[in-house]
Amino acid sequence: MEGNEAQLTPAEDWPEVPSPTASNWQNAIGWLKQLNQQLRTAVLSFNAGHLDQPLASESYTAYTQFIGVTQHDLYHAGQIALLRKALRGTQNV
Repeated sequence: MEGNEAQLTPAEDWPEVPSPTASNWQNAIGWLKQLNQQLRTAVLSFNAGHLDQPLASESYTAYTQFIGVTQHDLYHAGQIALLRKALRGTQNV
């Protein structure tokens, strides 16, 4: 959103997953909340007049990127909902 076209390194794109501890889980939640807040702040301050212009890549407009990140997050939220439902089902057996 700031015009930085740098590609993520493989380690940034797919970071190592730490061991599944309560502390690491809380750190992951905190990191996700921080990233979401940064995204919200950036979107809210984005000039709506530039929605049809490319955003750091000539392939996608800012509008397409904003909708894409929303769809991506909703996809994963759906996965979490299905997993929670499946886990509740196994606990009732």
